[in-house]
Order: sequence, then C-alpha cells, then structure tokens
Amino acid sequence: MKTLFKCTGLLLLAGLLSCTSHDKKSLPVMPELPWKTYIEQGSFGFQYPAYLSEHNSLSPSAAVSLQSREKAIFMCVVRETRDTFRKLGYDTMNLSGYMDLVKLSRENKESWYLPIRERNAKVNGLHAVEMYCEPENAILTNGVSDSCSMKLLIIEGRKGFFQVCIWCRKSDYDLYTGEFDRIIRSFKEI
Repeated sequence: MKTLFKCTGLLLLAGLLSCTSHDKKSLPVMPELPWKTYIEQGSFGFQYPAYLSEHNSLSPSAAVSLQSREKAIFMCVVRETRDTFRKLGYDTMNLSGYMDLVKLSRENKESWYLPIRERNAKVNGLHAVEMYCEPENAILTNGVSDSCSMKLLIIEGRKGFFQVCIWCRKSDYDLYTGEFDRIIRSFKEI
C-alpha cells in the first residue's frame, strides 16, 4: 500500500512539474507596440506610441500636441529659443534659471502644477530635470475633470529649452509609465 502511495505521489509530482515547466518557445509573445517618430525639422524629434495622434488644441504654446482620447493620455512639447530670453534681457539663461522661471510662472497661475518629485536627468546627452506632478482637477476628456498624474521633463538644448509634458488619469499612470519613459528617452535635439 505504501508503495502505491509513493508511486501515485511520484506520478502526481511529475505531472505537476511537467505542467509548470515552460518551454520558452511555447509561451505566447506579446507583440511589440507600434511606434511612430515625430520630427520638427531643425529643432527636435522623439518616438511615441502609434495610439497617440496629433491634436492642436491641448496647449496654444506647444510645438506639438498628441493625445489618445480612448486611453485619456495627453502629451505636448513646448519649445523656447534662447533668442526669446535674450529679447527679455536674460542673456545667459541656463537650466537652473529656466527652472526658476517655470516654477514661478506655475506658482502664480496654477499651484497644482508644482512637482511632488524632482530629479536631475540626462536625455541623449542633454541636461534635464524630470518632475512628477499630480495636478488637481485636470481636464482629461470632453471637459471631464479627473485626478491625473503628469511627467514633466525640462530639457536644456543647444538652441533653447524644451518642456515635454505627458499626463494621464492617476489610476492609469503605473500602466503607462514605461511608455512615458521610452518617449522621454527617445527625445533628441536636431
């Protein structure tokens, strides 16, 4: 009787092991998400998921705006040249000075825009500051307000400064943060 239980136990164990051991060839592979490339000649370029499409009403100061209404993901890139600052009397604007101006303008207009986390970064050799914000009552789709999470990257380029802003519903942020990071890592000044 003990031999029968041992044999049955060994067969059961072998069966379980055969079910749990995976051959890499048999596992389903998720298809790579299709990506597109945006290039603003003589200025900048980046890659973005194909589910985003150009939309010109997100920000009047944006060089490009992208969105997916279905996923409630939005992105814009604001470009400001060094000539703009020279005309305003800032002959030697650097990233630190630009950050001060960005924060000051946000404090005066929309205090919800201030960063929760901030860190220095490099994007394809360019100095940058990456911020994570949680704006209150940001308009997402069809005029509906919802809590959102935003990644804002301020980049100092050779010709000026760039603000790359990507946001979505706060509840979806963890789902898309890898894609947001890939967009940011792909940003290049041309």
